[in-house]
Amino acid sequence: MSHTVTIEATTQIICVYYQGNIVAQHPRKHQDGGFTTVKEHMPDAHTKQRWSSERLLGWADSIGSGVRAVIAFQLEHRQHPEQAVKSCLAILSLAKKYSNERLEAASQMSLLLEQPYLKVITNLLMNNKEQCSVASVTDEQPALTHHNIRGQHYYQ
Repeated sequence: MSHTVTIEATTQIICVYYQGNIVAQHPRKHQDGGFTTVKEHMPDAHTKQRWSSERLLGWADSIGSGVRAVIAFQLEHRQHPEQAVKSCLAILSLAKKYSNERLEAASQMSLLLEQPYLKVITNLLMNNKEQCSVASVTDEQPALTHHNIRGQHYYQ
């Protein structure tokens, strides 16, 4: 038995129809990764996560304060904390591959860079950059000095 739905999308709204009846509608988001999730539309397995925020934060706490801050950021910056569970688990599981100490250092570095995201932390660990200075991670170049460069005071 096939269950076919019809989707109608305008610039403002997305509607889902089943057998000619509207079953869901959401305002349309135009930003990448934007969610308009309605909790009632989430599957039971998603809403009844066995990984509560408290459990994830507890695990993060056992690794270090930097990891806890990253996990707290993940949970706080999603419309529904359930959407952050996969990211949190992926971040926490990096300790198995790299060690608690390196994950803590990478988490602290990602916080200093103001980018506490899985991809950033993974890249820091993969490239052994978690112990580097912020300047070397962001590849900041020293100020150029040359006789043709006039400087900030020239045009005043």
